[in-house]
Amino acid sequence: EGAKSSLAEKARHPHELTLDPTLKLDIAWYKKQQVHPLVSRLLAVVEDTSPARIAECLGMDAARFHQAALAREAVGGAGDLPSYAEAAGADISAIFDRKARWKEFQSTLPGVKCLKCGELSSWKQLLTPEQLSQAEAGKEATPFCCGSCKAEVNPRRAQNLFVVQLRRMLKEHCEGWVQCTDQDQFVEKTRRLSRGQNMVSERS
Repeated sequence: EGAKSSLAEKARHPHELTLDPTLKLDIAWYKKQQVHPLVSRLLAVVEDTSPARIAECLGMDAARFHQAALAREAVGGAGDLPSYAEAAGADISAIFDRKARWKEFQSTLPGVKCLKCGELSSWKQLLTPEQLSQAEAGKEATPFCCGSCKAEVNPRRAQNLFVVQLRRMLKEHCEGWVQCTDQDQFVEKTRRLSRGQNMVSERS
């Protein structure tokens, strides 16, 4: 296969392997792209375990993983552990704790831009604690206000903006583009699409 062929074009059905003896499994590629990243993430919280050590156990060349670890240490990196696993310490069950795993997640909704001063206010800033307490007490809450100039934000406009931004975020989610967070892997985005009875891969 040519070097420019996509992964979907290189893929073969197991039955084809039995019919054509010239077709061979690329064990090295499978270990590098499929086995090693998954095992590294599962064992990231185990003490004295590193991507280089896992690569060595899989029979891979561990030198490049050692070099990547040294490079991260040189620039002040956080090491081999993902952020959620590092925060969890040695408690492997914390990987499945949603609060710990998504601790650094922030809303992607832009917020509301003030028509008076042009300042962007997040949705969380629009309602002050005083307004929230009034709403909980059954009292009429004061209008939305800009966090910078305190100008009133039209509730209808805020509602429309929220719906539009939420729909845009859902559209991006449904498109299914994903990107590997492993620094040793590719940086391109990929997704899987269903076309009829076939699943195909796309790369950005």
